[in-house]
Amino acid sequence: MSAGLAKIHIARKETGIHEDDYRSMLMRLTGQETAKGLNDAQIGRVVEEFKRLGWNPTVVKGGKAGAPKAKAKPAEHPTARKARALWISLWQLGAIDDRSEKALEAFATRQLKDDQPLRELRANLSPAVAAWRPLLETELLVRAGRTADG
Repeated sequence: MSAGLAKIHIARKETGIHEDDYRSMLMRLTGQETAKGLNDAQIGRVVEEFKRLGWNPTVVKGGKAGAPKAKAKPAEHPTARKARALWISLWQLGAIDDRSEKALEAFATRQLKDDQPLRELRANLSPAVAAWRPLLETELLVRAGRTADG
């Protein structure tokens, strides 16, 4: 696999883009439904589109550009999974800029005033989840073409 194709696959995994969205993006940018057989110019367009969508290629110390970095293990507690689902929904709506686990943990730490990582918290995450409710409702109303006043 070429470095460009590897970069596309890493970007796709790190952004969490859905399979159908990925295929339609490839079709729109390159006229093909798969990355196999893309030329360098097409690969460049796809990589630039991922960057436009918020993907930031990283260099792992001692590794190559675009190499996957070690990720914190996400929380498996049911409330933490709900918090993550809401966080990603807010990102998809454009209400937040960073959908990463690190950004979610930073937000939860601020809301809960607790330095424990989210994956270790077993306490009530309701204050963090409740802080998203007005933001989520506002975004949904804006998408529906209404205002919060009526």
